[in-house]
Amino acid sequence: MDRCIGLAALLIAMVAFSGIAMAEKEEMILRDGVTGFADVLETRKDSVRIAFKKDGADISLVLSADKIDPHCFYTIRKKYMDRTAANHFDLGIFCAENGLYNRAKHQFDVARSIDSEFVDKQSAIPGLRQGVAEKILARAEMLFDAGKLDQAEEEIDRILTHLADTEAADDARSLLTVINRREAEIEEEQDAEAIAKLDAEKQKEADALMKKLKPAKMSYEYAKELAARGLKEKSQTKSRKAFDAAGEEFEKALKKARAVMKKEGVEDVAGRWAAAEERIMSEAVEAYINAGRIELARSSYVSAGKYANKALSVDPTSAAAKDFLSRVEMGSAMNSDWGARGINRVGNRGAGGGGRR
Repeated sequence: MDRCIGLAALLIAMVAFSGIAMAEKEEMILRDGVTGFADVLETRKDSVRIAFKKDGADISLVLSADKIDPHCFYTIRKKYMDRTAANHFDLGIFCAENGLYNRAKHQFDVARSIDSEFVDKQSAIPGLRQGVAEKILARAEMLFDAGKLDQAEEEIDRILTHLADTEAADDARSLLTVINRREAEIEEEQDAEAIAKLDAEKQKEADALMKKLKPAKMSYEYAKELAARGLKEKSQTKSRKAFDAAGEEFEKALKKARAVMKKEGVEDVAGRWAAAEERIMSEAVEAYINAGRIELARSSYVSAGKYANKALSVDPTSAAAKDFLSRVEMGSAMNSDWGARGINRVGNRGAGGGGRR
């Protein structure tokens, strides 16, 4: 039985094979979190054909790459594909479209080492970068329509950070404006809904507290503007400065809000403060990481490391900040101009570390 499978049938089949013994099988992870194990029969640049048994019958089905977790597809495709320049180049394109930029660069480098003339011809194709940006933008639009604003913003961030010179970047900036407007509307709706659930006396207390929190809210809104400006700027230097300023302004908002909450002796207001604090911390971390990404792309490892440490100073437990610092250290070590000494220079000193980890 060999067929291309739709999403509904795909979920049923994946659940069916998830209980199969793990011996000599590849782990398959789908983008929706479903996992299982199966034999890999064949891989192509946009799909994987797998086999497993169900009720004693041999089942073979084709999973498209857009249904598989990007890291999972990359690992399997890299393992099973023929070592040709075309295959490595196509895998690089897949990585670029899915935010795996370090792996994309590696695959392009491998393709060039096999056949530099082929890579030069492919890279010269008009609209190659535009095509990548358009695919990411389409995914962002789909996520926005589904109400997944944070995920849509992440996709736009990929375009504006790595493909800002494409025509699709202009559309991405327009969509970002719409997303920011919708996020502000949702926050206002949630605030109003939370306060409305309080009794009259508590509403008065909440209203009074919101007035005291106004300076913090103004800093927060200004920080959001700076972060949006960082994504919209075509100049990398101006973009980096805007992200840096946004991170600092988010920190000011946190400091002002925490001072008010501590003085008032209130740990939570209508269940919103804890969530708001976490959100502001997350956005501060994101702003510093975005600034650091620009420096990392320039191979400015010390500066990128400083931004990683700024992010960790806001939230020492941030997985995103830790991951970014690791990327900086890895890039520093791989750069021949820096060598291993680069790791010591960009190590996590600002967040309680001591250089190389």
